[in-house]
Amino acid sequence: MVELDPGNTAITEEAVRVAGLSQVEVITADAALTDYYRDMVPADVVLVRGLFGNISDEDIEHTVDTCRQLCRTGGVVIWTRHLERPCPCWSCREFSRQRARQPQADLD
Repeated sequence: MVELDPGNTAITEEAVRVAGLSQVEVITADAALTDYYRDMVPADVVLVRGLFGNISDEDIEHTVDTCRQLCRTGGVVIWTRHLERPCPCWSCREFSRQRARQPQADLD
């Protein structure tokens, strides 16, 4: 996990420790800088949260493409967002569909 807020990373580090998740790495840094992912890819799971409601459709499309590149074959990209329209998650899902990747759950 790459998260800028040290309070969030401290909570996450403790949760990871308590759960015994030895393959989860927590880094306090700017998640927008992909240099931090260099030693973490390819990943089984890429989780994006708190982002798509704050960027344009064009940036969402670029982010979806980048996240797919961070995944190993068979890996998944999971993002969080509310489901009410208009909602950027609908754009995310459409970009994923255009790239022949179906979302893990059909929420239409």
